[in-house]
Amino acid sequence: MTTTCNHALYAIVDVFTQYYDVLSGVLSVQLYDQLKWCVQQGKTTCNTKISLLCLILLVLSQLLSTLLVYL
Repeated sequence: MTTTCNHALYAIVDVFTQYYDVLSGVLSVQLYDQLKWCVQQGKTTCNTKISLLCLILLVLSQLLSTLLVYL
């Protein structure tokens, strides 16, 4: 279950970052809430380290997207 959850988190973050312009207004809060929940679960469901990594990747990709708009 943990491996499936880890792969799913990576896939969700990957799709979200690829289609950020379309999905950000609809799913940003829910995605952050889901990642926060996974981090809080510890090792019982989603691995905390993987969840934190996905959250960091999401924040960095959004920051990069924002910076590219202003360049």
